[in-house]
Amino acid sequence: MRIPNVVKNAGVFSQTMWLELKSLLESTDARGSLHSDMLEFVSHVKAVCGLRDDVPSSLGAPSRRAYCWVKFLVADDNLRLHLNALDRGRRALENMSSAPDEVELHMADMNPIWRRRTRRRLVLLTMNEGFIHGDETVWRALLRNSVSKGGARERGTVNEYIDSEEFSGVLFEMEAYARPTNGLAAGLVHDLDSCFDRVNAAYFTGRLDRPQLCWNNVITSRKFGHYEFARDIVMLSISLDDAAVTSRLVDYVMYHELLHKTHGVKLTNGRRMAHTSAFRRDERKFLAYEDAVAELGALARCRGPR
Repeated sequence: MRIPNVVKNAGVFSQTMWLELKSLLESTDARGSLHSDMLEFVSHVKAVCGLRDDVPSSLGAPSRRAYCWVKFLVADDNLRLHLNALDRGRRALENMSSAPDEVELHMADMNPIWRRRTRRRLVLLTMNEGFIHGDETVWRALLRNSVSKGGARERGTVNEYIDSEEFSGVLFEMEAYARPTNGLAAGLVHDLDSCFDRVNAAYFTGRLDRPQLCWNNVITSRKFGHYEFARDIVMLSISLDDAAVTSRLVDYVMYHELLHKTHGVKLTNGRRMAHTSAFRRDERKFLAYEDAVAELGALARCRGPR
């Protein structure tokens, strides 16, 4: 399905956030106005899909990513977090001797880690939205890599962050915004409803309300599940829906995500901390925990880049 100007309008939002960054950071009214415009965009896309008796997941890949990106930004406090990340990037650029004279810094839902394009004298740097929670060290390394190719230390910093759940969790969350959540629990091999029932009975005395359960769209190699608090959705990676993957491993990933549902998120120094010490203690209560972790590591190596 095609809706005109979805990608173009998302690009306008992205450019506005960079060009008006100072005002948006300082003014609640300015942020509120932008947030309202984004909500109107999301509502329009959903309305057009509804008129065609369809859903946003049927959009072409570029439009679907643009929709998911804007939908992500209007959820919770993500717009402010995005602006703060851009500001960390701005400061990193100002402290670089090799930074371009004319530069725009954007963030987007995209496959690459970063992308650099040149329009006459303007250099357009676009970073993966997964870096929204990256600190100053990560942003300095990221921009050195994208502007001057950086060194082994910078590449290591970026790669370590890419392997984090902070990074991949954002990607899962954005994808979830375009996924219909009814009737997607049954995979080709593993059924998420049955998995939930087993885990709920074994570890939560059957007391947990059933969240929405679904598989994601793409093979993953670093993160195999995600819990979205706002809509109470557990999304597992389609990488697990394989005959070579044991039910125990699927149960372990389900258990991990349900712990997020029960523990919630703790704010520490303005950052969301999901894997607290209490979370880690409960995680180790999974039967044959060490074996499950080893099995998940083997799957990550198998699915990862060769």
